[in-house]
Amino acid sequence: MSGCTRETQRCEFWQQGGSYFRPPCCTAHLKDLLFFTRNLLTRHGILHWLDWGALLGAVRGGEFVPWDGDVDFGVMREDRDGIVALAPEIERAGFLLDLSEEAYTWRIVLSPFNFLHVDLFHWRDDNGTLKMRWRNCPEDSWAFPRSFIENLQPVYLYGEPFLAPTPVDELLARYRYGDDYLVPRRGDELDNRVRAYLPVRRFLARRIFAERMQRNLDLLRQLLDANAFRDYDCTLPAGGSAPVSVDDDSPDAQLAYPASAQKLFLELLPTLESAGFQVLRRPQPGVPSPHRLVKEGASYDFVERVPADCTV
Repeated sequence: MSGCTRETQRCEFWQQGGSYFRPPCCTAHLKDLLFFTRNLLTRHGILHWLDWGALLGAVRGGEFVPWDGDVDFGVMREDRDGIVALAPEIERAGFLLDLSEEAYTWRIVLSPFNFLHVDLFHWRDDNGTLKMRWRNCPEDSWAFPRSFIENLQPVYLYGEPFLAPTPVDELLARYRYGDDYLVPRRGDELDNRVRAYLPVRRFLARRIFAERMQRNLDLLRQLLDANAFRDYDCTLPAGGSAPVSVDDDSPDAQLAYPASAQKLFLELLPTLESAGFQVLRRPQPGVPSPHRLVKEGASYDFVERVPADCTV
């Protein structure tokens, strides 16, 4: 493995077998996020503490759990506006503030391409009991007394201090992982990584790839129109607001034209290629399938169909 960077997708190491560990590149990126988030929240006076897997790793051995794929902090829900106001500073540092799963967690994401992230789990104070929402779970599933965060004490992660609830052993045993919290439970933690991955990918699809896809779709339509290829309809399968996905096999847009226009379309392919569109797929003889053109990660399928009005 050559390793991921800010400009590439993350390694997805948890999907590569039950004995796989986090590679050094991902560890380095998570440490960048860890220290940045601590320093950011401290500098702006926002109450925060290390929690979940990051806290568990600090207590177990002073480093991330070897197969953990993100960083976890706890914050108070009442500090939402203060955290949202930090979005420009977060972006200046090269990261992104993700509020797409706002009901459950706020995230600081490594880059538009690499989805490694910090989870900011936000807690609500209900008469001295802290409660947190999570999918399909009652709000008090992981509730714990506010007294645990009234005297935050340092734990050490990679040799540096981070604030943690106290007594930390009681929190981990009674309200997080059970009495055997020092015993690794790899399967459960890997399952959590897979469940958390899709929402982050969807956020970035909306935030980053939708604009890129639309820009190239506009260029594609301009080229078609300029060459008298106008009798087609254009469909965005995601309801017209975003790509269907970043990396599955679905097209980001589909352009359908009548069979009578096929000859003209084939004649236009060299023009489209010279504008940067790559012909990724061509129909096989006797197999009904579209031409697929791609540019900057977005895909556009051309299919034969009865024409309709183009709506974008």
